[in-house]
Amino acid sequence: MTRYALNFNPAGTQLLFDENDLGDYLEFSKLRKPLKSGATTKVRLVEDGAIPFTSRDENLTRYGAAVSSKTASFAGLVGGKRYTLKRAGTGGWFNLVPHSKITKSRPVRMKEAGVTVSVIAG
Repeated sequence: MTRYALNFNPAGTQLLFDENDLGDYLEFSKLRKPLKSGATTKVRLVEDGAIPFTSRDENLTRYGAAVSSKTASFAGLVGGKRYTLKRAGTGGWFNLVPHSKITKSRPVRMKEAGVTVSVIAG
């Protein structure tokens, strides 16, 4: 079974927690139509849910989640891509705007709030 690892950079983690410090779970929602920015999905933290948002380092600056391929497909997430987080109105929502592809030959550091989506086995 294929799974997707979502790794939020420190700026992305901080942005999500600043908006809703009570949430420990990620929630995705599809946009009715794609935006000019390329965003098709939005994300936020919620109090209860099926996708735990957990720490990825001892400093508690990087957080992430693992989702099934079914959830990733519903959310419109593409493995091997980076997305920036852009505020999407009220309710703690952030649009996932495509940023760049992940390549081994050209590492890219995102300065803005973002998430990297990687494909993992099992």
